[in-house]
This record gives sequence, C-alpha cells and structure tokens, in this order.
Amino acid sequence: MWKILFFGGYYMKEENLKKQNDDEIDIIEILQILVDGKKIIAVFAALCILISCFASLAIGSMNKKVSMIISINFTGIEKGLNPDGSKFSAIDIISPDIIANALQNISLSDKIDVSKVRSGVSVKPIVPTNIVDIVKAQRERGNDYIYNPNQFEISLKNSVIKEGNSSQVLDAIVDAYTAVVNEKYSNRTAIGNIVKKVNYDEYDYPEITMITRDQMSIIRSYLNEKISEAPYFKSSSTGMTFQDINKSLDVLDKVDLNRMNSLIMGYNVSKDINKLVTSYQYRIKTDELEKRKSEAEQKVVKEMLNSYKRPNNTLLISGSETQMQTSDDKESYYDTLMQRATDAGVRAVDKANDILYYTDEINALWQSKVPADTRKKAEEDVKVMIKSIQTKMNNWIDIVEKASKDYYDVKYARNIVKISPVSADSDVNLKKNITMGAMAGVFIGAFYVLFKKYWMESKKRLNM
Repeated sequence: MWKILFFGGYYMKEENLKKQNDDEIDIIEILQILVDGKKIIAVFAALCILISCFASLAIGSMNKKVSMIISINFTGIEKGLNPDGSKFSAIDIISPDIIANALQNISLSDKIDVSKVRSGVSVKPIVPTNIVDIVKAQRERGNDYIYNPNQFEISLKNSVIKEGNSSQVLDAIVDAYTAVVNEKYSNRTAIGNIVKKVNYDEYDYPEITMITRDQMSIIRSYLNEKISEAPYFKSSSTGMTFQDINKSLDVLDKVDLNRMNSLIMGYNVSKDINKLVTSYQYRIKTDELEKRKSEAEQKVVKEMLNSYKRPNNTLLISGSETQMQTSDDKESYYDTLMQRATDAGVRAVDKANDILYYTDEINALWQSKVPADTRKKAEEDVKVMIKSIQTKMNNWIDIVEKASKDYYDVKYARNIVKISPVSADSDVNLKKNITMGAMAGVFIGAFYVLFKKYWMESKKRLNM
C-alpha cells in the first residue's frame, strides 16, 4: 500500500515507517537483552565484588583502630567545667603529657614517639539520640540549647604503633588521664608529704620528744579530717578505719612517748647540755619577742574596742535593706575586733608559759645532781626507745598513707569510668563496600550487554 503526501509529492513505502519505529526504545526488548546477557552481567558483578573486597581489606588494614568509650562523671562536667571551675576540654584526655605518662607507665616511652601516637589518637563526643531530638525541638522553637556531653569515644589507629600493643597503649592513656584528674582535682594529700620521716640523730633527746609530738599532732589532725568525711570507711590494705588508726596512735603517744620523756626529764638526759641550754635560751628570746608583739596587738585592739560604739536601738524600716546591711556590717566588725583581741591574748599567754618552761629546763640542767653513770644508763635506755618509736612512727605513717590511698581510690573511682573495654574495628564498612561493588558490577555489566547489542545491530544495518 501507498500513502499520499501533499503538494505533488511522491509515495512513501510502509517499510520506511517501520524503520522509523525500530529506532524507538522498546523496554521489553531491553529487558530481554539483559536477561539474555545475565551471565556476562554476573561476571562483571563478581569481578567488582572481588575488587571491592580486596580494596576494603587493604584500606581497612591501614585504617584499623582500637576504640574505647568512657564516661566522665566528676562534678561540673554537666556544665562543661572541670571540678575546679575551669573549662573542660576533651582534648585534654589525649594531650601530649597524658600520652607521655601513659607510655612511661607501660615501659614503652623509649620505643614509641609521643607525637606519632598523638597523630593517630582521636576523641569524639557521644550524644544520645534523645538529646539530638531535644536540641532540634528547641531550635525549631527558636530557643538555644547547650548540651555538654560526658561520654566520649577514644580511638587509636594501629598504624601509628610500631612497637607494643595498640590496645595496651589506649588503655594506658585512659588510665593516665584518670590518674591526673584524681590527683589534680581530688584534693588528695599524702600524709608522707606533710610529715617527713625525721633523722633523729640530728636532734637532742628533749627535741626528739617535741618533734615526735608535733608529728603526732599533724597526723591526728589529718585523721580527724578523714574521720569526719568517712567515719565508717575501712581500708582494704590495712583492714582499719581512720578511727582505728587514731586510737592506735594513743598508745604511742600516751605510753611510749611519755615513758621516754620521763627518763629524759627525770635524769636530765642530753647529748650536749651546753648546746641544749643555748637552744633553750634562743627559744626564750624568740618567745619573749612574740609575747611582746601579741601583747601590743591586744592593747591596740582593746583601744579600738573601747573607742568603738556598737549600734544600739537601730530602727529597721520595712523594705530598707541598706539600713539592715549597715547594722550587720557593724556587728560583724565588732565581733572581728573581739576575736583578734582574744587570739592575741591567748598567744601572749602561750608564749609566757613556753618561756617559763624553758627557763625551768635550763635551771634543771644546770642544777642537776644525777650521777654520771645513772645518766649514762638512762641515755642508753632512751636510745633504745627512740629507735622503737621511730620504727613505730614510720610504720604508722605508712599505714595512714595506705588507708588514705584506698579511701581516695574508692571516693573517686567513678570520676572516669570505662563503659566499654578496648575493641578493635575499622573505618571501612566491608558490607557496604561489597553492596556498592555488586551494584557497580551489575550496572557496568548491563551497560556492556546493551552496548554490545547496539553495536552488533548497527553493524548489521550498515551491511544491509
């Protein structure tokens, strides 16, 4: 059949129309081509999956890391602050000083460079999902919402560790940071730093008694502070409470020290009487000076009190905060003056008593009628007692230190908590990469099959 065209044209065969329709896209035909070429597509998909696996494993070995999640619970973290009120920074967890301490603690400081570890370690805050929702809701309302995270993920790349175990290093970093936080913010004071172990050979016998009593007073004050903080705490190292230790010191103080002091005072025992007298004379002079200063201070403060008029019958008008504050300030000032006068008087009396004591001691030493052999025997007994007291004193200092360490370890154990142990993982998602590789393989395979079909059809048309 023939179709007529306008304006004296000629006839076109239906075969030409069929050729035009052949150039149009036929989806069913394309699907059939893909089905016929499914083996080729499968080969491409398999090749891409293999390539993605090898690439993921290669990159994963380079980016493999160990991670740990920690929770920071000290006071102030909820406001983004350290316990002393300074601004908290998560970067402090992986600071060079912390890393250096960590490597030293595990004996790797000479094998691993701090800068290399620093380049491979990172810290990332963890924000709970509900907090994210709260922040979004607040922002939608036009409100600001600040969340200070207290959980962090700390990671360390394996590639930076040439010696040792990366898990060990990461664990040591967290331990080092915990130790620094507890040491810096816990107000921990070792009694050994306050009460130094004394070499008694450098002092005369009466001085040894006074030094030991001073040490005992410091230890008791420290123990009383801890008793008020934790009256029922029992040390795991010593099996004693702070109250138990305090009571045990009574024996050393009231029995051992008193026994030794009675021999020293009763027999006028001294390593060098002349030096001891000279020492007492010097103390008398310094005490006399301090006594005069305290008496002068007391006199001046009393004159100020006599000339000071306390507010009487003060009219307090309702709502007048200024008048009430002024009255309170005057009362406080008067009370302060009274306290200063009292303290100065007490110091003056104490110094007067010390002067009297040292004067009596000097007279006793000069007027002593104790036979030399008796004094010698007493001195030998005193030496034995000193060694015994020194040993017991040092032992109790060690016991107090152990108990204090146990106390602080328990008290601040929750400052830094390891929520999860060290675990190994990688930044590479193998499953995701395999899926993407398979999709890429299917796409490339399909393209190849369609292109090949098109190419073959084109060649046939050219040959016709």
